[in-house]
Amino acid sequence: MNVGKTKVMRISRQSFQVKIRIDQKQLENLESFKYFGNILTNGRRCTCEIKSRAVMAKTAFNKKRAHLLAHRT
Repeated sequence: MNVGKTKVMRISRQSFQVKIRIDQKQLENLESFKYFGNILTNGRRCTCEIKSRAVMAKTAFNKKRAHLLAHRT
């Protein structure tokens, strides 16, 4: 196990850090991370996921719109 690359996240309604030590090194606690394109947070909220998907949709729409306007005859 690579302790430098290993991180931990506890998903719970209660907010406290997980304390796991391997070879006298504390594992880093995460607030959120991306897993298979989904944003997981330690508070079990999906607000970040919703905002992320809205930004991706807006970006895709604007690219398509710019492409259509550029090729308009």
